[in-house]
Amino acid sequence: MARIWIALAVTVVLVGCAVDTQGSDSPAAQTAASTEATSSAAAPDDAKPTSAAPAEAAPTGPDGRPFVVTEHDRFDEPWAMSFLPGTDYLIVTERSGLMWLRDQGSGERIEVTGTPEVFDAGQAGLGDIVPAPSFTDDQLVYLSWSQPGDGGAGAAVGRATLTVDDAGARLTGLEEIWRQQPKVEGRGHFSQRLAFSPDGDYLFVSSGERQKMAPAQDPDSDLGKIIRIRLSDGAAERWT
Repeated sequence: MARIWIALAVTVVLVGCAVDTQGSDSPAAQTAASTEATSSAAAPDDAKPTSAAPAEAAPTGPDGRPFVVTEHDRFDEPWAMSFLPGTDYLIVTERSGLMWLRDQGSGERIEVTGTPEVFDAGQAGLGDIVPAPSFTDDQLVYLSWSQPGDGGAGAAVGRATLTVDDAGARLTGLEEIWRQQPKVEGRGHFSQRLAFSPDGDYLFVSSGERQKMAPAQDPDSDLGKIIRIRLSDGAAERWT
């Protein structure tokens, strides 16, 4: 029995000496332990080499050609733009009420005067602009805007002749052909997009619901409807 206890004592002393010889106070031991721990955490036994993610393919157009975006100009809160047939001009509206012509050849910008007074708040302001189907003959353009009035504000649509000469660019003979009813409080959801029918006989107007859900369900209200305007006489009907 005495021999067993002596052997155990010797074993404990040897173990203690081994730990002390390479204890935590040794810089080499600390470095080795840190390296081993980091390697174990970063590279588990079943880890596999990783490869870089493949680069995304450049976007292409419908015909397969590369799709490239090139900045040509900047506008303040632009709302709509249209190319004017038979000219080098792009016409652009800004929500604040400004309208511009941009010469696509020279890059020159010309402010268009004669625009209507607009209700400029929130989403309201000067809206869409589209050349009439007859533009090359009469230079007519159709435009939409938000206007103040009794009860709040609402969208309106008009047409005018666009004149461009040495004196500048201007709208003349502006005629309002449709007004959203009723006018209501609020500054959102005017919509006021414009599009012509394929035969060029009708103008379609998206009349926003103005964030008023109940009137949008009323067939006798303009809110939340598509309006079809016959260009020959200005007659308008609601499409629900």
